[in-house]
Amino acid sequence: CGSPQQWRWTVNEQGCWLLTSLNDRDWWRAVMRLERAVTSDGAEVAAAYAELYRCLLLAGHASVPAALAHELLYGELAVEPAQLRHGSVGTALQLDLERLQELARTDWHQLAVARAGQVLPALTGLPSRDRLPRQDLADRLGRGDLDPDWLHETYARQGQGRLSASLAWQLEGGELRPLQAPTPDRFESLYGLDAQLAELNGAVEPWLSGGLSRNVLLYGPRGSGKSTAARALLSHFSDRGLRMIEVPPRELTHVAELSFELSRAPLRFVLFVDDLAFSRSASAWQRLKTLLDGSLQPLPAHVMILATSKRRT
Repeated sequence: CGSPQQWRWTVNEQGCWLLTSLNDRDWWRAVMRLERAVTSDGAEVAAAYAELYRCLLLAGHASVPAALAHELLYGELAVEPAQLRHGSVGTALQLDLERLQELARTDWHQLAVARAGQVLPALTGLPSRDRLPRQDLADRLGRGDLDPDWLHETYARQGQGRLSASLAWQLEGGELRPLQAPTPDRFESLYGLDAQLAELNGAVEPWLSGGLSRNVLLYGPRGSGKSTAARALLSHFSDRGLRMIEVPPRELTHVAELSFELSRAPLRFVLFVDDLAFSRSASAWQRLKTLLDGSLQPLPAHVMILATSKRRT
């Protein structure tokens, strides 16, 4: 949209058909308020614009297209991504994409300045707290050339929803918490462990290529590099879809509850259990044994358990 005279009134009060969490976003409600205000007086436009600016800042989004891209990748969808290709759901996706691209293409700054008649800060280049890059999607939304097939391929490659929003997570109190800055360990920092690292990679690389999951136990004395080697997998293989969930031994009882959510993501998840004890008084290894021996709800094939311990048995 260029000038206010070219503005096309297309308010859709219900938000989107498939992105169920949009109406919970303060920045989305601010966009809707500004969209309604563009035919109002200058004071209302300026107030709505200021609200949108603050909401984007607080949410950590660099722009309106960036916020919309974030929602497409990491927000809640009413259906599984694989169901988006055909039928009524496919039509709903097409309508949503048309709506989001219209909002992303709109020059809100130009509209607001023209209506308010005052200097206003731009809604672009704001500080961003996004953990993973998604500029390509934001650019496509802003240009209005987002192809549904491209989005389907993106979902198939990296998943959709919160699990695709971070490289690493920590299980705490039964809830997944994203790790903002995972420890950037590297295999190159370990010396004299070439054979052990080769064996570890030999278990992980075929699995990343679609092979069977082989759960791994790294054992040795304190300071021998077990945890560093485990964390280095994330640095080394994240570009191939490996993600890591740190599971303290006390949280092993909650792992089965994650099975359904993990099964929906096409990524490969390493459940990292650090410093596992095998004493008679420790119950964590019994919980781990239950996971490994199988249950009515087994772990998905794209989930691997990697544990470290000072003892082998």
